Amino acid sequence: MRSTKPQPSGDRWLTFRATSLDFIRVQRAGFREREPLRPPKNPLDLGRCLLLPDDIHQVLDGKDSVKTGFPYLYADLIVGRFVVGHYLTISQKSAEDVDLEKLENIDDVWALCFRKPRPGWRLLGRFLEPKVFVGFGIYDRHELGPKKNYHAKAEEVITNWTNRFPGIVPFRSTDLGAYVGGHFRDVDEKQ
Repeated sequence: MRSTKPQPSGDRWLTFRATSLDFIRVQRAGFREREPLRPPKNPLDLGRCLLLPDDIHQVLDGKDSVKTGFPYLYADLIVGRFVVGHYLTISQKSAEDVDLEKLENIDDVWALCFRKPRPGWRLLGRFLEPKVFVGFGIYDRHELGPKKNYHAKAEEVITNWTNRFPGIVPFRSTDLGAYVGGHFRDVDEKQ
């Protein structure tokens, strides 16, 4: 069971919520929760969940065979802010300097954006349920190149999702806040 902030229930506090069967299926498919290198002081502060396969954990930990520049404090800061439910900048269009971006004209594929280490990295994935992001691939910006390449990689995410999680429909919503909850700013909205 994943922990959440305590919720009052009569004279007791609930510190856990039920884990969905889809969440368990994703874990059984080899995806593990990502925690920041510096975990929160209170483990009940985990507001969102980031599920990743081992190969992406290896990249973020700097344990892969390719020199990527990871682990990197800035990337871990993004992971930490995501997982703890802190402030994120989000866009449903191509935007500069956002933490999380929904790829345009693609069926609910998102990019968690690490601006550093250089040249910048994108973790592509989909939401399993509100506040639960499942990452499928991490790519440096040079590898992705122009937006048409994003679309090819995004299509791979959709194919991988369908093959690895048959029968599981990704979370979809017209409400941006439903995806991430917590604190965020939609950079597409006029201030």
